[in-house]
Amino acid sequence: QDANQVRAQGAYLRMVSVVEAYIDALSSHSFDLRVDRHDQLVRLLVAAAEAGADGTWELRKSAFESYHGVSLGSCKGWHAVDASHAVRNAIAHGLGSLTRRQRDQKTRSKVRNAGVVLVDDALWITDLSLVRCRDSSATFVRDVDEKVRVQLRLKARP
Repeated sequence: QDANQVRAQGAYLRMVSVVEAYIDALSSHSFDLRVDRHDQLVRLLVAAAEAGADGTWELRKSAFESYHGVSLGSCKGWHAVDASHAVRNAIAHGLGSLTRRQRDQKTRSKVRNAGVVLVDDALWITDLSLVRCRDSSATFVRDVDEKVRVQLRLKARP
């Protein structure tokens, strides 16, 4: 592949990974703020909940809704972030091309909506797609962060 594309794909993948890591850290921190860690049973239950909360984006969405009272799918920027997951997976698992599982119209549409050009099954990351990923990621993270803060304040009230 073209060296510039390898760099662009690396930057794209990194941005999506930062969002994933932030969401996972925010979830863990939210558990810590709300749980009495001195109780062995509670520690074990929280550990089990955390272990099942970050394997996939569907698990993250479910955990945030169930444990933190925040619907990730209703946060600003979600649709763009969701589309960026398809791009990330193609970069990580298809080495810059759609994987066998991704070669359907729904995924192709998501990739195009992320501003990524498809040439047959190969992704072409443009400056515009990097900017869109950056901006939608920042919008999403800010909105999730604010909604979690609101929920924590509500749950802290007697």
